[in-house]
Amino acid sequence: MEMKVVGVYLAAGRSTRMGCDKLSLPLGDAPLGEWGLRSLLQSEVNEVVWVHTQRAPLTLPFSLKPVHVRTMPVGLPLSASVRCGVEVARDLGADALLFALADQPFVTSDLLDDLVHALSRHAEAAYVSFGHGPPMPPLIVRTELVWELRAELAGDRGLGPLLAQSHVSNVRRALSDDYLIFDVDTPADYARATSLWMSLGGDGRDKATCMAADLVRRGVGM
Repeated sequence: MEMKVVGVYLAAGRSTRMGCDKLSLPLGDAPLGEWGLRSLLQSEVNEVVWVHTQRAPLTLPFSLKPVHVRTMPVGLPLSASVRCGVEVARDLGADALLFALADQPFVTSDLLDDLVHALSRHAEAAYVSFGHGPPMPPLIVRTELVWELRAELAGDRGLGPLLAQSHVSNVRRALSDDYLIFDVDTPADYARATSLWMSLGGDGRDKATCMAADLVRRGVGM
């Protein structure tokens, strides 16, 4: 039987270190927080749960996949968003959950599909992630394990530390470039993201570059 994978897009962060709503900052021809969602929608997941806040409404890109939007109150910790996504995905009958963060604009659909394929090939694995450190998004986890761990989620801690402590069988995938899973958390990160975007052949970045430079100059969120 084919594995049903539900993508969980976490876009309800507080942007504390940025000093403004980072997901609405421009990056190319779309807000920073929209790129990861586009990649998730273009991946091989069957459905998507999009957890966000009313503070940062993003435009839903065109999609032929079901998208289940859940709006969280502003200011709740990361654990609340993860728990919300887990509960919705389980109700949808997911065999596995693919977690993606809205502040990782360089994650591609190919990268996400690599996780899905790896979990499909390794029936003994409870989760698949990139690198060799603590497991962090993007990552894919079998539903039964996430459901067992959900009660332990607390504060701004995500699934990573809990998975590391679980000692279950897992698979680690290699990354061709670390920038692919680069998190944009601070003004300096945003400046780096706009620079990376242009170096990768992007255009229409003038507004983003100016805003990044201004945030760094003012030391917002540093």
